[in-house]
Amino acid sequence: MHQPKALLFDFFDVIRTDSYKAWLQANNIPHEGPYFEASRQQDMGAITTERFIEILSELTGRPVTTEEIDSTATVDDEVVRIIADLQKKYKLALISNAPAKFLRGLLAAHNLEQYFDIIVISSEVGMVKPDPEIFHLALQKLSIAPADAIFVDDNIRHVESAAKIGIHAIQFISASQLQAALAEFGVTLSS
Repeated sequence: MHQPKALLFDFFDVIRTDSYKAWLQANNIPHEGPYFEASRQQDMGAITTERFIEILSELTGRPVTTEEIDSTATVDDEVVRIIADLQKKYKLALISNAPAKFLRGLLAAHNLEQYFDIIVISSEVGMVKPDPEIFHLALQKLSIAPADAIFVDDNIRHVESAAKIGIHAIQFISASQLQAALAEFGVTLSS
């Protein structure tokens, strides 16, 4: 592969833990059926976060709060360090399935917007990964071809979708694994 021009990153379970996924696991609830559909509707921008919480409360039969869901979330400082280093040499994009208000709030709270040339949030564009169109949109905004990009996501379906349109893709497991996988593409860190 020739030297990439851009790296595209997922947010949840790459840069920051996916608190909804963690909440589901803690409550022994599979991420399927109405629980999957509620998060998908929120990611599409079809329902508000408030309505999403109401649906979860209805499904569980008890009051659920955003604070409860978000209580275990952490930012992976090692991944942020990698991104900050990559920013010196590459265009960077964030592509996330998320409610915009929530994600933009997290990005601001952790001062993460500074690292990305573009931010594509599913609920703002009406497309969710693994829809290939969300990747095409990011590439268009960066003015690059699929072969010039590397996409990093923890979800194998999203990784495979990006790869199908010609983007080099890495399934994220850990910061050290990411660094090794990037090196295989000729992307090395300066620090």
